[in-house]
Amino acid sequence: MRQFLTGLGLDPMVSEYNSFPVNPDLGTIDNCLNAVETRADTFILIVGGRYGSLADGGKSVTNLEYQTANAKGIPAYVFVMRSILDIVPVWKANQSGNFGHVVDSVKVFEFVEKLRQTGEEWVFPFEHAQDIFDVLRNQLAYLFMDSLEPMIPGYTFEFS
Repeated sequence: MRQFLTGLGLDPMVSEYNSFPVNPDLGTIDNCLNAVETRADTFILIVGGRYGSLADGGKSVTNLEYQTANAKGIPAYVFVMRSILDIVPVWKANQSGNFGHVVDSVKVFEFVEKLRQTGEEWVFPFEHAQDIFDVLRNQLAYLFMDSLEPMIPGYTFEFS
């Protein structure tokens, strides 16, 4: 993902890399939230089978980053693994079942359901990284075009 976004001329902030901005006065979770709050222009959420590290309140760091991006009002692109989307109805009908073969925590299903129920974000299913790249290439082009239109009155951009 990082290589793809860098190839588009973007500067992704990914905490797994040493280029991630770290404020030594903040803890791990606060650094992640601060990066979204102060530096992110767009948020890409990728939901797979792992819920991730828990913060106070039982939410994952990724969930808190997503909430921070929403509160900031920046564009968010949400991708959920197709196998998770396919099993959510089964989980809803049998919430006491064992779904360890799909997710490490049923909190993943809860998070996905919340994403889908609010209707605030479009949820893109994916099976492979290339699925995400294809969607982002188009969506980021639209975002870029939309940002240019106010700068050039009377000009309409077309994307194909």
